[in-house]
Amino acid sequence: MAEKTPTPHPGQPDWKTEFQAAKQGAALFELPGLDLLRVTGADHVDLLHRLSMNELRKLEPGEMLVNAFANASGKVLQAVFMIKRAQSIDLLTGFNQGQALAEWLEKYIFIEDVKIDILSKDYVPLLLVGPGAVEAVSTAVEPFRLTSVSWEGTAFEIARVDYLLPAGVLILAPREGVARVRSRLLAPNAGVQVVAAGSEALQVLRVEQGIPFPGHEIDGNTNPYECGLQQFINYNKGCYIGQEVIARLDTYDKVKYSYVGLSLENGVAPQVPAPIFSEAREVGRVTSVAPSLEVGKMNAIALIRKKALDAQQEFLIKTPKGEILASVRPFERADVAPIERN
Repeated sequence: MAEKTPTPHPGQPDWKTEFQAAKQGAALFELPGLDLLRVTGADHVDLLHRLSMNELRKLEPGEMLVNAFANASGKVLQAVFMIKRAQSIDLLTGFNQGQALAEWLEKYIFIEDVKIDILSKDYVPLLLVGPGAVEAVSTAVEPFRLTSVSWEGTAFEIARVDYLLPAGVLILAPREGVARVRSRLLAPNAGVQVVAAGSEALQVLRVEQGIPFPGHEIDGNTNPYECGLQQFINYNKGCYIGQEVIARLDTYDKVKYSYVGLSLENGVAPQVPAPIFSEAREVGRVTSVAPSLEVGKMNAIALIRKKALDAQQEFLIKTPKGEILASVRPFERADVAPIERN
């Protein structure tokens, strides 16, 4: 399956240079396919509360959280950053998923006073990744809390984020001013040097950190435990779609698969989803693959049966061109602490 990642920046250097910038300095990614929805109306908080699995009612304006929408079977349909505004909640959703999410939400609007607007055409999200990211914006940046900034007449917002994007500084800039923001970040200066980066380096970071992606880990067939979102289930918030199934998974230890990272030998990328075997038995699947800086290796995200992981840490991926040895590896995460409102 082709990955719906943003278009690479024209004239970009190779992904290794960009990846190293993200690890050692700062790399700037444009995220034009990241959709923004605004949900308003007297009943908008109640509606979103009844449809999503995290507690959103206690958020203060400017605060953000990771949330997800599931179907009646407890399978995750979409995961979003929710942003509390004074009179609305914004949903920052997966690449090119805004229209589908708006249509799904509208199915549950009957007599409620709720309106959904797609604002993607008005904003261009950017992501600044690396130890020099905060220095590059020259402003204090809080985890999951938006800060307003103005550069040369262009007002925009920034916050540290994680979990649905590689850990970094999210920048929400108006489309008419994003070129000025981008130019200032990339301009040579005495501080940190920011490198413009493209979709391949973003994919490498995403897989290394274990960030779930629409159409791969989040495809309507995995529950929150199977796509790395279990920490954003609020068990005290009351009913929502899929709540009973998800609660039973936890209460009765019914989660069958673990969400893990893999290191693949031979430097060959299997076409995903690719089956994973323990001897002759299929025990899981690879959901995403990306290059690794280690010569002759690739990194991957996978779902593997918990019982199989209890017995071994090496598996085989079978492809039309042969078998690939895969070893379990930890995700390389520096988690940004989310806001919790229980």
